[in-house]
Amino acid sequence: LGAYVALQMLGPTATPASFALVLVAAPLAVAAFGTLLELCMRRTYGRDPLYGLLLTFGAALVIEEVIRAFWGSRERVLPTPEALQGAVVFGDLLFARYRFYAAGAAALAIGALWLFIERTSYGAKIKAGSYDSEMIRALGINLTRLRLGVFALGVALAALADDDREMLRLWA
Repeated sequence: LGAYVALQMLGPTATPASFALVLVAAPLAVAAFGTLLELCMRRTYGRDPLYGLLLTFGAALVIEEVIRAFWGSRERVLPTPEALQGAVVFGDLLFARYRFYAAGAAALAIGALWLFIERTSYGAKIKAGSYDSEMIRALGINLTRLRLGVFALGVALAALADDDREMLRLWA
C-alpha cells in the first residue's frame, strides 16, 4: 500500500525534492490507515489469537483488492528522478545510483528509529510496556494509546520499506 500511495502522490514525473517528500509523506498516510486498522483489531485483544490472525489475513486480502480496483493489476514502477538514474563505477563493478539513495534513506530511517527508541521518553515507555504492561498502567500511562502509536509506527516503517521502486510490482 505504501508504494501505491507513493505512486499516487508522486505522479508521472519526479524531482529529487518531490521524491524525498513522498518518501516521508506516503508512510505517514499509510500510518493513518494502519491506525484505523488497529482500532478494528482491538476487539480481538485478549481473545483467541486466531481472531487477530484471521482479521489480519482478511484485511490483507481487502487491501490487495482495493489496490487492484483503484490502480489496476498491471505492473507499475515509481518514476525515478534523473539525478538518481544511471550508474556509478567502482573498479570493475557498476552500482545503480538509486541503490545508494535507497541505502542512505534506509540508514537514516534506522538511525532515526534507534534515536527515537533509545533517547526519548516515548521510546522508554515502549520498551517498558513491552516488558511489563502492568507497570505502565500503574504509572498512569494509557497503554491502549501507546500500543496504537507503536502499531502506527510499525505500519509507517513497512510503508517506507515498500516505497522502493523495485518493490512496486503487482501481478494479476
